[in-house]
Amino acid sequence: MKILVLLSFFFIHLAIADEEKHPLEKYTVLSDSLPTEFVLMINHLKKSSLTQDDLQRIAAASKSINSELANTPKPNIMFLFKSEIYKGILNNQYMKQKSLLQASTGLLESVKHKLNKHKIVYTDFSKWMINAIIKDFDPYLEKNFINQYQNIKRTNSTGLMKAKRLTKIMKYLSPWFNAIDKNTPEEFNKLNTQVIIDTLERISKKTYYFKTFTGPLQPNEAQALLVIPGVKTKNETQEVPDEKSLKDLSSERKEEAKKAVENLGEEDLSGASEAIDEIDPEDSETEEESE
Repeated sequence: MKILVLLSFFFIHLAIADEEKHPLEKYTVLSDSLPTEFVLMINHLKKSSLTQDDLQRIAAASKSINSELANTPKPNIMFLFKSEIYKGILNNQYMKQKSLLQASTGLLESVKHKLNKHKIVYTDFSKWMINAIIKDFDPYLEKNFINQYQNIKRTNSTGLMKAKRLTKIMKYLSPWFNAIDKNTPEEFNKLNTQVIIDTLERISKKTYYFKTFTGPLQPNEAQALLVIPGVKTKNETQEVPDEKSLKDLSSERKEEAKKAVENLGEEDLSGASEAIDEIDPEDSETEEESE
């Protein structure tokens, strides 16, 4: 009798454990063509509570990425993913900020304190983001510049240029500072989940055009980028534009893809401060004209 009870308990435990498996548990990044930031994104999703709609969006975007980029050279893939990931972080739709925060050592210390206090709760992606934001301010800590940049004399042209750069960084990072400060670690993780899903979709929408304007690999060099778990999408068969329909596509989208390829030789984006000018070049021109 005791054996039957133990066996029953064992099988019930297995059934419960099986039900609790995350639906993205088997989602695997296969290729080293994909940047570390993307691996962190996927690992974040594996630890997130996702709705069925979230899962369908992730699956649809991932399948599109897999099918369109399997025959695309590594540098092209790396550029596409890195640029879109940083755009998604800096220009996401979830954080509207009307007024800019003032950069200061106090602000940075507050962020560091919260990160250290809750580092077990934050996902690796969230911790990477917070640390990357903090690191972007390292050049402005020397000689206490970060606390004095608003009082730079007009005769100090080097200081003024540095202060302008810092102000621009704060324009993009102020919403994130607010999000870190006002949200619990769990809420911040949840916010990043939506940013990540949106970024996946942004990448998937550009894969076809990006592939079209770049030279393909030889067939024997093609490789899958991802192993996608069996999550059904709303439309299992995804339509791929044929040559005739391509003529009717927006010229603006094509031009965007061409420009992306032309910039392949440029240095990879490695942080928010390095990404700003690449992402929003017109914004800097607007600022200069207004001055």
